Amino acid sequence: MDEVGLKKSRAGFRELLANWLPALMMMGLIFWTSSQSVLPGPSDKGYDFIFKKFAHLCVYSAIALSYLRGVHAARRPFLLAFLLTVLWAISDEYHQSMTPLREPTLRDVLIDATGGGAMLWLARRAIFSGRGAVRAAARSVIGMES
Repeated sequence: MDEVGLKKSRAGFRELLANWLPALMMMGLIFWTSSQSVLPGPSDKGYDFIFKKFAHLCVYSAIALSYLRGVHAARRPFLLAFLLTVLWAISDEYHQSMTPLREPTLRDVLIDATGGGAMLWLARRAIFSGRGAVRAAARSVIGMES
């Protein structure tokens, strides 16, 4: 490989890493959290439930956006990011089935899909309907040129 080809290859790897590193970090965080038998939370069961379900919404919103950054150049990036989010939610619940004191639930997958879907809907609106700074910021977050 000549010097120009090597530089292009390195630049391509750096771009690939920059696009996928947020998703990989989120996946690692979710995997680690799912490995914990007991998670901290409010002592009241009702508040604990709300706290943890809200955490699901937030975390899966973030992972959906990070997947969108990774697949932004694909033919249907929003659909692909959503499918990856749902697949990760399913695999997370499966992983929890092997963690002591944890149990998988379809409800959590649905909450995760809702959080991811809502974020992708907002991102799509910001990118295609937003104006000025909102549009530029949304495009920048997912790695699209302004």
